[in-house]
Amino acid sequence: MYGAVATTDEAIRIKSTCIQDGIIDSKVLHDLVQPTVEDPFHHVSVKWRLYNNQRDYVSLDTTGIAHTVKRERIGYNISHSVAFAQIPGMEDTHGIERGNMSVCSLYLQKTPTIVECYVRGFFDFHTQNEMVNTMSLQAIAAQWACFARKRDCSLMKKLVWRMRKSSGCTTSVSLSDDRPSFTKQPPAPIRNRCAVCSRSFGFLGTNHKTCKSCFRQVCTRCCSKQLVCIVAPDQRTVLEKKRSFCSTCLADAANSDALEVAREELASSKAYHEACAAKAQEMARTSRASFMQSAVSRRSRINSRSRLSRSSMAA
Repeated sequence: MYGAVATTDEAIRIKSTCIQDGIIDSKVLHDLVQPTVEDPFHHVSVKWRLYNNQRDYVSLDTTGIAHTVKRERIGYNISHSVAFAQIPGMEDTHGIERGNMSVCSLYLQKTPTIVECYVRGFFDFHTQNEMVNTMSLQAIAAQWACFARKRDCSLMKKLVWRMRKSSGCTTSVSLSDDRPSFTKQPPAPIRNRCAVCSRSFGFLGTNHKTCKSCFRQVCTRCCSKQLVCIVAPDQRTVLEKKRSFCSTCLADAANSDALEVAREELASSKAYHEACAAKAQEMARTSRASFMQSAVSRRSRINSRSRLSRSSMAA
């Protein structure tokens, strides 16, 4: 579920880049139900998506976790097309045809390491152009195949969260509108042995990497490169970079509770927004006080000039 949930424009871009679902642009038009710390996966919103087959969709999306009569937890993700007069199609202006879709995906965890995914849906085409239909089918096939990559997206988001925590920056990139900056952590002292397997780095000591999560020096056998996606400062571009992580951090990230990570993300994001709101209120109070003081000073000067004028006239 952690890899399936995307509640903001930035989160959708990161998710689409990671799972390669064919979305080239998207926008959260309206939030109906926002996630909470108690239920960070529950989200209801109206979204617009543009796919690489020159077809866009406006849909009502909802994600969350439900419980069966046997108390089994089932994650769900539903997207169903909706129509609003305020959101007309762009076929005449941009040549983008508005399509209809209805997709439902369910996630059932069978074991601690196995999650079953069930997906069913349909896409409605109105065009008679055979080439456009072929391109649309290819885009739909890519979207169906992307469900298997949501696990990789979940792991990537956990690794990014660990990097932020270890570097002292806990601002979330899924729920916050401000772009966080990574503060560089000083690398750990270079040792002559791997921090995981204790193998020697060799005579020259060059056969090692630095884990971007724990900053320990490890050998090349005990680390692997993983794709990391973050939003660039322009808030539109997604940066893709491969970073080295040790096997210990990879295992810890894979086994960490996605629900707790999502809660920590949301809590830190809310704390950040509350701090920004408090600062804005303080600035507003200071501005009002300064304005009132300036107004009183001007009125005092005017009254003083009036008294001087009356005094001179009386004289």
